Amino acid sequence: MSAFCFRRKKMKEFNLKAALNGEPVMLRNGGKAVVKYNLLNEVEKLEVRDTVYPLIGYRFDGIYINTTSWNLTGKSVHWATMEYDIIGMWEDPKLTSEQVLEKACNEDLLVLCDGNPDLPLKVIAKTKNGEFVMQPEDGIIQPWLANLTMEWFFVKKLDPKFDTSTLPKPFKPHIGDEFFYLSDGVIRYFSFYADCAANLMINGQCFRTKEDAQKWLDFMKSMME
Repeated sequence: MSAFCFRRKKMKEFNLKAALNGEPVMLRNGGKAVVKYNLLNEVEKLEVRDTVYPLIGYRFDGIYINTTSWNLTGKSVHWATMEYDIIGMWEDPKLTSEQVLEKACNEDLLVLCDGNPDLPLKVIAKTKNGEFVMQPEDGIIQPWLANLTMEWFFVKKLDPKFDTSTLPKPFKPHIGDEFFYLSDGVIRYFSFYADCAANLMINGQCFRTKEDAQKWLDFMKSMME
């Protein structure tokens, strides 16, 4: 069986806010963990011992999941070994070009390469020699063999529920209209439109209902890398 080869980018530093928002973290032993709570934000009165390691979460140990706790900098309660200390944010291993094309071939996914990032391609076959046969989605151009020295990556598909044709349109409020608007990644309410809010209208940030604004916010979040 051939070994998988992964390439990693420089590790992202531990970010407590991101971790509490659901992003997994990496442990010193290479394992993955999730921080669920900061007891300092959850409980008014704590025992002194609980204030030392207030971050509560769980770590993945093979097929097992074990609860654990850390201090605010990621130091594990298991201080004797240090293997469960948080050393950064978790990032899934990056597939090699061959692994990307193999997955695209098996799952009928579209791919791009850094040599021509504007041309989506299909992997239509794999030869006995292990080479991948490529062709544009429209099938107009003759097939060719993929160059594995290039970087290949998947085409990001929109979730059907985020079809842009169904997104509500922003509107232009008139003096006195109430509306909802997007600001700093959250939805805010304006009870009375006035000229001081003209930039919100010009930038297409105004919506008639909170639900309309939420659909746009969800769509934008879904497109974040």
